[in-house]
Amino acid sequence: MLSGVTVYRIQYTSVDLDGSVVPVTGFVAFPQVNYRAKDGKFLVVAYAHGTIGLFSGCAPSNGPMLYAYYAWQAVSQRGYA
Repeated sequence: MLSGVTVYRIQYTSVDLDGSVVPVTGFVAFPQVNYRAKDGKFLVVAYAHGTIGLFSGCAPSNGPMLYAYYAWQAVSQRGYA
């Protein structure tokens, strides 16, 4: 994982196409140095991936690199959450 960044994996519920409640996961990454903060608040970048697969093991946040590590590490290193 990236040095200088704290990452939290989160789980919450959503609704699938059939209307059933399903568990979903994601993650939030906070840089330990918040040099871009305004009034003590983090500037935030958010993005979502497209459809990855049908099984729970396909979820990017279940993988060791937390989906597109090369993409979100760049914004974390620049002080964005």
